[in-house]
Amino acid sequence: MPTPTLLKHIFGLLAAVSLAACFSAQESSSKELISDKLAALQESGPSYEILSDLARLYRDEGDMMNAAKYFHLASSHEGAGAGLWVELARVYMTAGKLEGANAVLKKGMELFPDAAELLYVQASAYVLQGKTPSAIYSMQKASKLEPENPKYSYKLAELLFLRGNEERAMAILDPMLEMDEPYKDAVLLHSQILFVSDSQRQGIRQVEKLFKKDEDDLRVKEALVAMLLENAMIEAEAGRVSRAVKTLEDANEVVPGEPDILLGLALLEHEQGEPTKAIDYCMEILERHPKDLKAYDFLGRLQRVEGMADKAEATFRKGLELAREAGSKEFIESFNKSLSPFD
Repeated sequence: MPTPTLLKHIFGLLAAVSLAACFSAQESSSKELISDKLAALQESGPSYEILSDLARLYRDEGDMMNAAKYFHLASSHEGAGAGLWVELARVYMTAGKLEGANAVLKKGMELFPDAAELLYVQASAYVLQGKTPSAIYSMQKASKLEPENPKYSYKLAELLFLRGNEERAMAILDPMLEMDEPYKDAVLLHSQILFVSDSQRQGIRQVEKLFKKDEDDLRVKEALVAMLLENAMIEAEAGRVSRAVKTLEDANEVVPGEPDILLGLALLEHEQGEPTKAIDYCMEILERHPKDLKAYDFLGRLQRVEGMADKAEATFRKGLELAREAGSKEFIESFNKSLSPFD
């Protein structure tokens, strides 16, 4: 069987899918809006609307210093509610100024003691500071203020889960799962709790149901793939290779062509004595990702073991060429070592 270290390398959790987009037109438009608002500020004076609009525009531009400045100015005007203090605190948190965020939240809660959203943001700030018990206390207060809001109950359950109190977390989540339209975040968290509580298949099935309802939801897709990969590793380490293969095949249906999944399948098919299938998976990786060094390395080894010396040499030489282009010392050394019998 492959070593746990190798399996963890092969089945490392997928990075979140990133979608490329061009924001140049939006940035230009945003700067024009800021100019317009600054002109209005000069002409009409500092109204709440102009100041809060400026703060949000600067925040969206990533200029947290000016965003905080104008949120502070807006906070002294009539019309500044709890929501504005929430936005101001989030600006400080985005900028990494957690003490400043705490000061803003304290002031906001003095003005609006019944604002559950301020407590919610305070809990988030405490989590960033590593103060999970304080975060739990804040969320308990928030959920009491708005017991019908699933967002606050969910966050409390999540924090309890992080503290290892799975039973209390489950008790909070259960009513949300019985709703006609269950709160999606609650279902995902419930499935995670099941997964770590030795009910892996039950947890996976819950996320699969969510995925079938909306296959475009990236959070659900990532949660499902992460669980499938983790489950495949568990099955492989336990010697249940055929189950591990089936689990990876399921993951490949969710995110077709992901090289880590295909390489895992190649590894496991080789372990099952199916070298042709293993080679086919490597070839599929290289069709989709022609510079994947891991696939070249494993494919060459498979070809050599199967007596295809000429093909193995060609694979290793191509891999070495690509490794040199990429400047990968690790793979340059590996391919040179694999090629030494051919030289």
